[in-house]
Amino acid sequence: MNGKKPEIYWRPGGHRPHDDEPAFVDAFRAAVNARFSLQLANWWDLHEWSTTETEQFLDMAWDYFGLIGERGAGPSFVRGIPMDEPQQYFPNARINVAENLLLGHKSALSKAKYAMIATVEPDPASDATEPVEVRRITYFELYDQVRRAAHALKLLGVGPGDSVASYAATSCEMLIIFYATLSIGALFSSTPAEFGVTAVVDRYEIIKPKVLFTIDAYRYGRKEHELSTRAREVVSRVSAAQGKLTNVVVFGQLAKDREPTPASLTGFVDTVKVSSFSDFIATGAAAPPKIDFWRGPFNHPIWIVFSSGTTGKPKSIYGPGGGILLMRKVVINLHLNLDHRDAYLQFATMGWIVWNMHVLFAAVGGTVVAYDGSPFHPQSVLWRLIEKYRVTQLGASPRYIQTLAKNKFKPREGRDLSCLKQLYTTGAPVTNDVYEFCERELDSIFVNNAAGGTEIGGSALQSTHVLPAYKGELQTPVLGVSLIAADKDGKAQVGEEGTLVFSKPFANMPYYFADDPGRKRYKETYFADYRNPPMFNMNDSVWINPETRGWMMFGRADGVLNPSGVRFGSAELYYILESGFPEVDDSIAVGQTTADANERVVLFLKTRGDAPVTADLVARIKAAVAAALSRRHVPEVVAQCPGVPYTGSGKKVEASVKKLINGAPLASVNVTGVVNPEVYKWYAAWGAANATRAARL
Repeated sequence: MNGKKPEIYWRPGGHRPHDDEPAFVDAFRAAVNARFSLQLANWWDLHEWSTTETEQFLDMAWDYFGLIGERGAGPSFVRGIPMDEPQQYFPNARINVAENLLLGHKSALSKAKYAMIATVEPDPASDATEPVEVRRITYFELYDQVRRAAHALKLLGVGPGDSVASYAATSCEMLIIFYATLSIGALFSSTPAEFGVTAVVDRYEIIKPKVLFTIDAYRYGRKEHELSTRAREVVSRVSAAQGKLTNVVVFGQLAKDREPTPASLTGFVDTVKVSSFSDFIATGAAAPPKIDFWRGPFNHPIWIVFSSGTTGKPKSIYGPGGGILLMRKVVINLHLNLDHRDAYLQFATMGWIVWNMHVLFAAVGGTVVAYDGSPFHPQSVLWRLIEKYRVTQLGASPRYIQTLAKNKFKPREGRDLSCLKQLYTTGAPVTNDVYEFCERELDSIFVNNAAGGTEIGGSALQSTHVLPAYKGELQTPVLGVSLIAADKDGKAQVGEEGTLVFSKPFANMPYYFADDPGRKRYKETYFADYRNPPMFNMNDSVWINPETRGWMMFGRADGVLNPSGVRFGSAELYYILESGFPEVDDSIAVGQTTADANERVVLFLKTRGDAPVTADLVARIKAAVAAALSRRHVPEVVAQCPGVPYTGSGKKVEASVKKLINGAPLASVNVTGVVNPEVYKWYAAWGAANATRAARL
């Protein structure tokens, strides 16, 4: 994009999961060739086949991964339905996703293999630095607990299509309830414990849950945070608004016996029944010895997830169960090269789709290592978990790795990390400093750079171990997913920036929002820009390298900078700041419309210790940008700010800052899902004081 030759980071033959065996995808390709009498010679042949011969790909995936259920007669995909209408995958099939997660792999019913090991941040009252293990559960125990929980939910009147919600943190209990909910055909939804009351109510007023699972307290940043007060208000407001919420179940997130504090069970409105998790499970003691899995249509939803809420009201998105299950198996096994022998640690809260993807690691029978707390208290905490539980893959945001690099942290110092074979990162563009840290500190570990979305419950772009990996690029679209970089007319581009568009239907594509009669908002969200023919658009700006076929992500299309017609991603500026300016703690770059309808780039800096932004610092930043990129990339305005707004998943909220400095009223910006919305007031004031004539709305 900037004229530089692509820099290779990793080549096939380098370290990866199961590097003593052929890549799993090569075995899959050989099986495809044998079954269909083909001669697919490489990755790109396989990918093209998977997106053109959709029926063959889906039939092969069903059989290869051994999906449990009734496949039914007829095609695996019905062609000819416009993309903005619900698609028909395996239209005559009947499956249950939880049945597959519990029984569809080599770890099924194992008394030795752990499905999850749950840990929390060390106790701030002590000097301990060791993460605290609060519970672990084998696949045998998980099946039994799901059996009891499913029966208990049925006794509370929960059935197919009903909603079960949580206001909690990652744990074995949440894994049990997630699977139990799916086993009876109900829909699971979650909000993280750190959310405020309004953020939770905004979501649950829409989906109308019958049961809410919550916790008494959680620990983050060396502080314990009581949740019961907020939980009581959420229950009061949600039950008053929709009247379906009848039961609340509480467990002790920090307690090894999992019992909640007595006070956390009191003070709720008298229209709901409140019980502890242990009492809830006890009501399922009379459950049949085998789970009676409810099998429904292939597209029957398993969850309702929510958009980040940075613009407009949260979108409540149904996730098609069969498609999500099938594509998670494809990604975990054929892209990540992981199976039942592996352990996966992902730092994610229950407000991020990555948590859902993390706990679906059971699709291949692996071990989920869960951590609830700050990844920096202490800074070594995730790395101790990797060493202790022999984790194969660590999932973390690029910003986490950048912070470690800034702090000069050495993860291998005093630790045996020989088990770690892969870094999985998503949520933001990966800058060179991440690769440099991995080269220097992690022996050039494979970096699986992925991009996807809440909407699809999975990945759109992924990595593969049979292609070279280049710094800053995502290697390939996922098997079975047809992507293009589209211009404004929907034409595919290579070597020119465009919008990431799904040009064909794909198995895990969502079809509905809750409370959206006629699917009007759904179509406006994903198909407004590309209607003829309709193509699914998540509004990300991308560029395809004509030399490597790799993809570069520039974030939201509406967050891309465009001064004087030069379009570029803010990540290019962030890399320069993060790699050469230690006095800058954080930054955010957005465009402001000028009086002549052009755009100027405004770069806001959060300095270390809030030291003043000096003329010398501004001059050095502008000089570095001009030298690394071009003079037209240089921000016109550099200003000091008190902080940068982030979503719970670690994304900078550029779109909202852009609106505010262009004159949008503060009340028009939705703060739902934003960790530090208090900074918005400052940006609104800055925008009012520095507005140009054209920028005022």
